[in-house]
Amino acid sequence: MERDSILQGQDMATEAKKTELVIDGMDCASCVNKIEGVVCKLPGIENVSLNYTNQKLKFDFKDGFDETGHVVTAIEKLGYKVVTPQADAPQAVTRWWQTGKGRLVIFSGAMLALAVVLSLVLPDYADYVYAFAALVALAPLAKKAVMGAVAGQPFTIETLVTIAVVGAIAINEAPEAAVVVFLFLIGELLEMMAAAKARSSVQALADLVPKSAFLVVGDGTREVAADSLKIGDVIEVRPGGRVPADGVIAEGQTSIDEAAVTGESMPRRKGVGDGVYAGSINADGVIRVTVEKGAENNMIARILQMV
Repeated sequence: MERDSILQGQDMATEAKKTELVIDGMDCASCVNKIEGVVCKLPGIENVSLNYTNQKLKFDFKDGFDETGHVVTAIEKLGYKVVTPQADAPQAVTRWWQTGKGRLVIFSGAMLALAVVLSLVLPDYADYVYAFAALVALAPLAKKAVMGAVAGQPFTIETLVTIAVVGAIAINEAPEAAVVVFLFLIGELLEMMAAAKARSSVQALADLVPKSAFLVVGDGTREVAADSLKIGDVIEVRPGGRVPADGVIAEGQTSIDEAAVTGESMPRRKGVGDGVYAGSINADGVIRVTVEKGAENNMIARILQMV
C-alpha cells in the first residue's frame, strides 16, 4: 500500500514537470528564436518548444526544478507577457488600431505627415519634427533591443533598426530615419494582423470538436466531457451532432459530412466498420462509435500540432 502511494506520488511529480505557458506580444517569427534561446539557457529546463501560431510555450523541468517563476521573469525581461493557458477563456477580438503597435503606427504616421507639411511651410523646423517622430516611434523598439541584449540576445531586428535610425539622425538624415522606422512599424503591424488571423483560424478548427459526448452506459447514455473519453468507449452520435472523437462505427449507418476536416465537399455514406473523424457532422442517422483515439491524438489535435 505504501509502495503504491510512493509510485503514485512519483507519477504525479513526473506529470508536473511538463509545463505550458502562453506568450503574449509576439509579432514576428523571430520572436520565437529569441524566447526559445533565452529559456533554453535557464537551469532546470529542457525540451523547449514555442509555437508562433498558437503562442504556446512548452517545456519540461529537470533536476528537481518545478517553479515557473524564473522562466516568466526571463521572458518578461524580453518585453513579452506570460499568461497561464485557459482552455475555456473567451478570446476578445481586438482591432489593429486598438493595439499598442497600431496606435504607435498611427502616431508615427501623423508625425511624419506633419513633418512633410512643415518642410514645405517652415523648412527650418522640419528636421526637428522628423527626428522627434523617429525617436518616439523607435522608443519601444530600442527598449526591446536593450532587453534582448541584457538577456543574451544582442543581435535582433530591433537592434538593427535602432542602430540604423540613430545613425541616420546622427548624420543629419532625420527624414530617412523617420521613414525607416515608420515602414518597419507598418511591416510589424501587418505581420501581427496576419498572425492574429492565423490564430483565429486555428481556434475555429479547434472549436470543431464538441465539448461533450453521449457515452453509452448499459441501455442508455450519459453526457460526459469529450476530453474524458478513453479508447474503447462507445459513444452515441445523434443526427446533426458533431463526432466528439476519432473512432469506428459500431452500430447504425448515416451520412458523414467531413468538409471541415478533410475538405471533402460531399457527405459520405458510412456504416458499421467505417472510420469517422472528430469534428465531422452526422447528417441523418443515429450511430454508435467505438473510440479509437483520445482527445490529444485525434485528427483535429494532430492538425493543430502541425500548424
